[in-house]
Amino acid sequence: MAVLHAEDDRLVMSAAARAFAREYGLSAREIEVIALTAAGIRGRELAARMSCSIHTVREYWQRVQRKTGIASRGAVVAKYSSRRR
Repeated sequence: MAVLHAEDDRLVMSAAARAFAREYGLSAREIEVIALTAAGIRGRELAARMSCSIHTVREYWQRVQRKTGIASRGAVVAKYSSRRR
């Protein structure tokens, strides 16, 4: 299931990703960092795919962890992935 897909030159979130974002007050970029991490993309490759710096990726993760109240990136990804099924 694609979380984000291109439609008319813009990214569109799946219904499951939108629901997860609403539940925790996450931005599209914060969902994107979770989704790409769930797909096994890490570090500099993740930053390159998002067209940002590794520092920005770390900041997105800090926001995600703060908003969800989940300290572990792995636990965030697991919770996110369980909602997509």
